[in-house]
Amino acid sequence: MKQAEKQEKNIDDLNSLIGSCPDNPDLYYKRGVKWSQKGAFFLALDDFSRAISLKTDFARAYYGRGTVYNF
Repeated sequence: MKQAEKQEKNIDDLNSLIGSCPDNPDLYYKRGVKWSQKGAFFLALDDFSRAISLKTDFARAYYGRGTVYNF
């Protein structure tokens, strides 16, 4: 499996998990990381922000959001 296909599968898997557990900030964070790696910075920003709204002391999500702002 190619790297791009693997990333798409990971995002699809996270989409399914988020559909089942929409209040889990870790899932949004992980999907934000995947979007960021893919260069989809606006989608990553949305996911990091959603993770922060669900868990206001989520330091990794704040870091991820700050990193995305640099692009």
